Amino acid sequence: MEAHRPRARPTQVALLAGLALAAGSAQALLVPLGLPGLCQDAQGLPAPPLCGAWRRVADLPVAVDGPGVAWDPTAAELLVFGGRDATGQLTGALWAVDPSAGTSRALAPGPPRADMGFALDPAHRVAYAWGGRDAAGTPLGDLWRYDVGSDTWALVVAPDAPVPVWGPAAVWDDVRGVLWVYGGHDTAHQRGDLERYDPATNTWWLGPNAPAARYFASLVRDADRDVLLLHGGQADPNAELPELWQYDPTADRWSASTPSYMQRAHHAAVWDPHAGAMLVFGGTTLQGQRVAESSVFGPIDAIGQVPLPLFRAGLWASQAPLPEARTGLGAAWDEATGRAYVAGGRTDAGPTSEVDAFTPGLLADAVG
Repeated sequence: MEAHRPRARPTQVALLAGLALAAGSAQALLVPLGLPGLCQDAQGLPAPPLCGAWRRVADLPVAVDGPGVAWDPTAAELLVFGGRDATGQLTGALWAVDPSAGTSRALAPGPPRADMGFALDPAHRVAYAWGGRDAAGTPLGDLWRYDVGSDTWALVVAPDAPVPVWGPAAVWDDVRGVLWVYGGHDTAHQRGDLERYDPATNTWWLGPNAPAARYFASLVRDADRDVLLLHGGQADPNAELPELWQYDPTADRWSASTPSYMQRAHHAAVWDPHAGAMLVFGGTTLQGQRVAESSVFGPIDAIGQVPLPLFRAGLWASQAPLPEARTGLGAAWDEATGRAYVAGGRTDAGPTSEVDAFTPGLLADAVG
């Protein structure tokens, strides 16, 4: 078992905006590459099949922003947990949404919170909710386990737990059977900690020095390359980031990748294994401006026959925008249908109950 590292604030890597300096034995300059504007405005453009298509599939019983969202492949249902309602009150409600029928059903409620890390272990049908904030806005430091089969919640008490935060990013690692969480905001400032919870040993492990501290970033696992992709986030209340970083669990190392063409925070992201690409939805940009934009990022392993071992490059392209600008939404991927689902979030009119399905377009396959 790996030794626990001292729980100190990591040395921060310098903020990188339009250019990214890759980690490794050699340095490479990465610039945003791709087609940023092609699908931003659906008016007059052949959105499907080039840019993908959105379809409203259901509504939550209550409009919420800041929920946790995960996909249960066994039941073919979307799990939507917690968040804030239209009055700003926190909820611990857990809903199972059936997109094919357009219905939802209530499951056992959990501890009320919003802006938490939320991920599902599909093999054991166990969801984990980490951190978030309470009704007073105080960051939370508890880990909760929800068993889908028994419809029960349990508090997880484990040694070396991370400091309480709200706005962390989380993703489940099927290969290692662990939960990864990154960043968030504590009582004083944003954090850059990469943490890993192992249910088999009931222990937390603190990872290596990470990119610049941030909150409201997204974290997905690139299953093809066995790396984590950390995108965007907020470095402070007025600094959304365009950065993309990759963490290699085997090498235990971070490296910079091609930054996005747009600063983004408080968004949602999923990994599309069909295209081998990351999909990014909504969020804020430029000091909190809410956006509807959807983007796709596809890693590049080689140019021609020349491998790229020293840095991680990729291509960005836009996809059909969300039906409405939205922030604080959750997203999950359904591998069986090849669709992403997004739920909840805040629009210009307030929290929304919408659950929408996105079918990626040909650009996703071309980029990925």
